[in-house]
Amino acid sequence: MKKLFFYAAFSLCAVGAMAQNTSDLDQTGVNNDGNVFQKGMLNDSDIDQYGAVVGNANSGELNDADVEQRGNRNKAKIKQAGDRNIGDIYQLGNRNDADIDQGVNHAEDNEAYTSQVGNRNEAKQKQRYDNNWANIDQTGNRNTAHQSQSSGPNQTTPGNVADANQNGNRNESYQTQVGHNGGAGYYFFASGAFVDQDAQNSYAEQMQNGDGNTAQVYQGQNQANNWSSQDQNGDDNGALVYQNDQFTSGSNGGKNRATQVQDGDRNYALSDQSGWLGSKYSERNRSTQTQDGNDNLAYSDQEGYFNKSFQTQDGDGNIADHDQEGDDNYAKSMQDGTLHYSKVDQMGDNNWTKVKQFDSGQISTVTQTGNMNSGTIVQKL
Repeated sequence: MKKLFFYAAFSLCAVGAMAQNTSDLDQTGVNNDGNVFQKGMLNDSDIDQYGAVVGNANSGELNDADVEQRGNRNKAKIKQAGDRNIGDIYQLGNRNDADIDQGVNHAEDNEAYTSQVGNRNEAKQKQRYDNNWANIDQTGNRNTAHQSQSSGPNQTTPGNVADANQNGNRNESYQTQVGHNGGAGYYFFASGAFVDQDAQNSYAEQMQNGDGNTAQVYQGQNQANNWSSQDQNGDDNGALVYQNDQFTSGSNGGKNRATQVQDGDRNYALSDQSGWLGSKYSERNRSTQTQDGNDNLAYSDQEGYFNKSFQTQDGDGNIADHDQEGDDNYAKSMQDGTLHYSKVDQMGDNNWTKVKQFDSGQISTVTQTGNMNSGTIVQKL
């Protein structure tokens, strides 16, 4: 009888222990603020804040951290060391994981916000140095968003900006910025890295190094499996991708792939794989834009199925413009030198075009209407 009573008491204690939430709040210095609210079972929160401490190089002041978790088995961790940092994490659901790590030494004015609604979402934010702010908002299940920003110590202009918003399931977003992408930007009103995914199983990757660069990705409207990659090295570059962002009824669309690589200054690349208000779906299209130099422009517009567009520009002041409407079209423009212009319009199916231009000032225009047309242009001095 005693043994039975012991087992029953042990079971009740074990259940009570299993139902407990865990919170760890460590603060050192002055003017730190930390607030934790957890409701559910087995939630875990950890906040480490370091204020102004004499002799501690990794310290600051006026840090603020807020964690609110509702559900089961959620994890939140905030670590702040620097000046005037603010970190907010709100999670609603089960098994979500959020991590904010901001600033050391000369860090100032960093802000990070994480809001996750759903199950098994993951958000990672890491910021170093001055004037950075990042925002992650995920609604759905099994979404992943990572942001990592670094800018020069004690910079004189506003720092990097990163924003990710994912609505759906199993979306992935990765953003990495090195340098201070502050200011108005060259092609957009605000510079930084921005991702907006309203889809399923979509992937977006952004990597930027320099000042005033802007990378933006819009994927969504109930379409799935879009893929986008943007890599920029230099100053004042702009990269923009639209994939199924227009409203289309039904389930067609998706599985588009866009790649943009820019090395230099003031380059601009736009890839539009959207369709238009349901008139034409965009699915399984591929666009690759590579620019090495300054002041180059690449534009690709694809509506339909299985279209392929390749644009490669090496030099300064070149323009490549592809417009594909139909299915299974192929267009490739390769320009080496300065001030070249290549325009390709394909309206129909199974059209094929290849353009090669060298030296300086070459101009070509290709228009294909109908099906199974083929054209090749090679120009040089």
